[in-house]
Amino acid sequence: MSTMMMPVMHRGALTRRDKTRVSLFAKTKGKDLRGAEIDEALELCELFQANPFTNDIYFFVFDADKSTRRVVPVMSIGQYRKTAARSGTYRPSDKGPEFTYDLALKGPTNPRGIVDCKVTVWQFSHNEWHPVAGYVRWEERAPIKQIWRNNQPSGEYQLDPKKQNWATMPETMLAKCAEADALRKGWP
Repeated sequence: MSTMMMPVMHRGALTRRDKTRVSLFAKTKGKDLRGAEIDEALELCELFQANPFTNDIYFFVFDADKSTRRVVPVMSIGQYRKTAARSGTYRPSDKGPEFTYDLALKGPTNPRGIVDCKVTVWQFSHNEWHPVAGYVRWEERAPIKQIWRNNQPSGEYQLDPKKQNWATMPETMLAKCAEADALRKGWP
């Protein structure tokens, strides 16, 4: 019989009871949070059974040094999927996302000319599977920013350069938004 000790793997939600992981969270994933913001983050992790170390949830701080400072929690697509899967009534689609394109829209704010995206997932209810569709439009979800020159708006627009994935893999980003929309509808 082996006497070797195996490390404990923490895969579950971040909770207040695990002081070691809370301390690690405050130094790493939650390093930009202050006081009550950490308490709020822990509350959300417990409520949604989310683990920030596996990127289930992110906490973005805006206007960090201003009186308008705010923390915005963002659930990952993986967390939405986990929430639906825990219900026992979720099935992902066997088909890819459906896109509509208009090449006339192709430009600095829309690299592929995407109009919209629809993603369908399935929910088991009343003894059968039912489709739950999520639908999003490019213009409503893409991070489009106005270009400023000499401290004035230029009237020109571009994709936010801080969010490169929208420029390099726009279909993936919009499809995640559509899928999250479907998952929020089916498993609110």
